[in-house]
Amino acid sequence: MKMKKFSTRKLVLVSMLIAIQVILKGFLKLEIGLNQRIAFSFIPLAINGALFGPVVAGISGGLADLISYLLNPTGPYFPGFTLSAILVGVIYGFFLHREKISPAWIGLTSLGEALVNMFLGSFWLAMLYGNPFQTVFMTRLPFQIILFFVRWIVLALILDRLIKPMRQKMDKGDL
Repeated sequence: MKMKKFSTRKLVLVSMLIAIQVILKGFLKLEIGLNQRIAFSFIPLAINGALFGPVVAGISGGLADLISYLLNPTGPYFPGFTLSAILVGVIYGFFLHREKISPAWIGLTSLGEALVNMFLGSFWLAMLYGNPFQTVFMTRLPFQIILFFVRWIVLALILDRLIKPMRQKMDKGDL
């Protein structure tokens, strides 16, 4: 299998998207409650996934999580959250790295992230703070359902408009 050339421009684009993700995740977020926040850091991760696939998006998700924590630590570092961020990146890359991004694929992506956040996120929080998993899960469930729809709508509105021109520029060598 021949590996595609990963140019310096593409590396810079991936790095810029990671930087945007760090800013959105660490600094431009709305804290709703204990361990509940709204951040739009999923947008640059989705773009990374759509343009470069699951491996790059997984690495991007993990790096953004680590950098966000180093710049703006909130509580003790727990590697489970980094693992979740990697998994979410892989999900974005798996479902969005295709010729045509349909609302159905975006919905599956949003569902994948919601499931990771509901199950793994709740599990990590239960482990970290010693609370029962069921309690943590049930308190997070309504918020994750709302975020599922927010992610689906936001990505459905912007992804197709962003990815198509970016891919055309990449094909021409302009990006």
